[in-house]
Amino acid sequence: MVKAVTCLLFCVLVTGVITDAIKDAVSRPRPGFFWRCFPDGRGFFDNVKKDVLCIGDKDVVKEGHKSFPNPKRLVSFYLFGSVVP
Repeated sequence: MVKAVTCLLFCVLVTGVITDAIKDAVSRPRPGFFWRCFPDGRGFFDNVKKDVLCIGDKDVVKEGHKSFPNPKRLVSFYLFGSVVP
């Protein structure tokens, strides 16, 4: 019983670290990213940089890029790999 609980806790820890690392590396925007970057619904264009300026809160915008992968899938794959062999 103790071994199963230890394995599960280790699984959750490893999965959390791997998930955050992959999400930071891949950085796909979530569906609501536009509203995180432009809370008032209007985009701002910088004529000097020729780019759109994101005016949202930096932490909220960073979390808006973390849409992939789903941690529940990683936990299931990890548990499957540790139980099957």
